[in-house]
Amino acid sequence: MTPATSSPPYFGRIVTVNPDGFGFIGISTVARENAEPHGLSTTKDIFIHQEDSGVELKVGSEVGFDVIADTRRGGDTLRAQGVVPVIEGEVISETGMPMPGFNIMAPQKRVAVALRGLLPVTGGRRAKEISDRDLAAVDTNQPMPGVPREEMEVSPEDGASFLNRILEMLFERLRTLRASFRIDSSDEDLDREVEETARTLREMRAVPPAEEMERSVASYKAIKAAFAHFSNEGIVRPNTVVPIRFLPDFFMAAPVWYFWTTTEEARVADETQQDGDPRAHPRVCDVVELIPGERWAHTFQLFNRRMRTLAHYQGDVIPGHIARRMKWASQLFDHVAIATPYHDAAGRDWGDLDWIRSIDPYIIGLKKGVPFFFILGRYSDSGVFPLYNEMLADTVNFLREKKGLLSNFSKVAVPYWHNGQVGRGRSSSVHGLGGVLTNHVDQMIQAFEMGQLFNWIRGEIDLPQDVRKVQTT
Repeated sequence: MTPATSSPPYFGRIVTVNPDGFGFIGISTVARENAEPHGLSTTKDIFIHQEDSGVELKVGSEVGFDVIADTRRGGDTLRAQGVVPVIEGEVISETGMPMPGFNIMAPQKRVAVALRGLLPVTGGRRAKEISDRDLAAVDTNQPMPGVPREEMEVSPEDGASFLNRILEMLFERLRTLRASFRIDSSDEDLDREVEETARTLREMRAVPPAEEMERSVASYKAIKAAFAHFSNEGIVRPNTVVPIRFLPDFFMAAPVWYFWTTTEEARVADETQQDGDPRAHPRVCDVVELIPGERWAHTFQLFNRRMRTLAHYQGDVIPGHIARRMKWASQLFDHVAIATPYHDAAGRDWGDLDWIRSIDPYIIGLKKGVPFFFILGRYSDSGVFPLYNEMLADTVNFLREKKGLLSNFSKVAVPYWHNGQVGRGRSSSVHGLGGVLTNHVDQMIQAFEMGQLFNWIRGEIDLPQDVRKVQTT
């Protein structure tokens, strides 16, 4: 291979490899330097052969490359040429120290540079250009009112006290069983009281109340243990423990989610990605049911009809500290997810999407029975709100520009769709889903322009009759 004398024009990730020495670069992963859209006139994955590459072909590898027409496949297909590897490097601060969580793709001899993973060190953060009008409109909608925008340090004692109060609020009924509601306390008194009370109830043949009490205590202990870990990790701050009511406000900034899953769930999710009409995955149903009503159900499933696992993730480099945090969080939460602004990955139901991505995903945790969600971290560790307004406005702009693609949701005459009602049969069939969702998005945009988007999604207000469109299901 001829040594590269300049940075290659395209960067992407290898998504499949054949033992015979060839594979494909996923077209959805391809971009130019600095995250510019690739501009290639194809929607097909790009063929790559070992003989054209200076790297071993591995699934997940980032590569720089040029393209030529793929004459064997024909049509608008392309073949990668002059392929070079891309390596990871660290951003160095002005003091000369590495900055944890800030990653770049760095050049080294014949190795390509790919800046699309870059999260800047100071000031002037690299973000998509969003109009001042749209940014002002975000503030008019008052997302997450009362949640502090500034980053505030909290002492370990204050963080533990805050969690103690939440624990007491959730399980106040266990006070008569001598629960302490302190995350660092022993449960010996509680255990003795529960054992004696359960024995008495069973002697009275009151088995269901005994079992319900034991379930409540088991839930209390699980949440208490999780809270103790949160406190020890120092992640409890006024803007990282957010009422579930504000989940739509957060979601609109980072609407494409990737869930931590079990091996079996990952297998089912892979099948779901290929299913033309999938039933709603239980994890999707769980999140939908956190906010009552069809508006949130439609909003969440617009971007997450098919549950994605970490195996489907393609985006900013996941920093080491985030990966480690997700690992322990998976043992404590019912749901751990990477929440991203990757609108172009919204799903096959939309059809092919071309959208320049924002950066800096979040990690969130949800636990059943806890009326808060936890923002466990952000790739850049820059806090909760930097770029939040830009990301939220970008989602609204995406819906404005791409809502015409929602007609693709009607390719199945009566598709499965979760309507937000709790129950085991949690998938409902919806006629003309594309039209329903188009009307829904029209109303979302109207509510946003009125400064009432989040209240509307939660079902707390209706739009004025003269602007409201009627949904038919």
